Amino acid sequence: MNDPELHIIGTLLQKPELVCIAKEICDYDDMDNLAYGRIYKTIGDMYMLGEEINYLSICDRHPLEVGIITGCYNDCLTSLLIPACRKVKEKSTERKFRKLINSYQKPDYKDITKDMMGLSGEILDLLQIKKDNNNHVHDVIISTMTEMDNKTNQKPIPTGFNAIDQSILGFIPCHMWVIGGFTSSGKTAISIQLILNALHNGAKIILFSTEMDKRSNLFRLVANMTGIPVLRLIQGNWTSSMYPILTKAFSELSKMNLWLYDDIYTVPEMLIKIMKHNQKTGIDIVFIDYIQQLRSSENTVY
Repeated sequence: MNDPELHIIGTLLQKPELVCIAKEICDYDDMDNLAYGRIYKTIGDMYMLGEEINYLSICDRHPLEVGIITGCYNDCLTSLLIPACRKVKEKSTERKFRKLINSYQKPDYKDITKDMMGLSGEILDLLQIKKDNNNHVHDVIISTMTEMDNKTNQKPIPTGFNAIDQSILGFIPCHMWVIGGFTSSGKTAISIQLILNALHNGAKIILFSTEMDKRSNLFRLVANMTGIPVLRLIQGNWTSSMYPILTKAFSELSKMNLWLYDDIYTVPEMLIKIMKHNQKTGIDIVFIDYIQQLRSSENTVY
């Protein structure tokens, strides 16, 4: 594949209905050739507006790039669309990474955190694209049999609630649960109980809190373990008789595989932390309290 960007444009000129598939993998600003990027954007915009897309209609929109359009139309292989899109995305991510490194070396560079988060989203997208290669049932069967042979498939982790464990076995890898309820109806309280129960069963857990700070969540955990009202702990209203109980609870918690975060509000940031912990220690369960507070990388509510 000499020029993946050429194959994308040529394929969309012949089969514009495939633009949705292409845009799932890469967008016009991922293209290194600005002319290809402009043409790709035009095809996408016209498709969204329901306008007719063909060689002539695109030439009308880009009269100065008729030669490029003709070359794409004549020389492309439509069967290479998805591999071409993946290659363009890989190259785009590589260019952005190089640009970030070069910018970081400048003494007046101030946007490293913001730019790193933007790039991390690109990398996660790229990783997801690569994972999409293994979605055929044959690939799923092979990976499942490999896990069974290697005995690496995880068993459910009990929740500690008998009715739940009897019904759905407990926490199952790759399952997602959403706890819903009215304000102050006990959603966080039940999450704290689930966390403690799972920890006692050996689980490795991350809690992302978008509402309470780490100290408040720690006190909620300790209150659950000791029976001491959480408000007394928060207010520091402790008696001397409570210290042995609190010391024991703190000691027990410190030995558990639990990580608390109160300063992460976007999914890309959370995914990076999860991947980091998963590489170092492994992670079994991730709690997010609560999802309505999640924000996009542009600092807007999801």
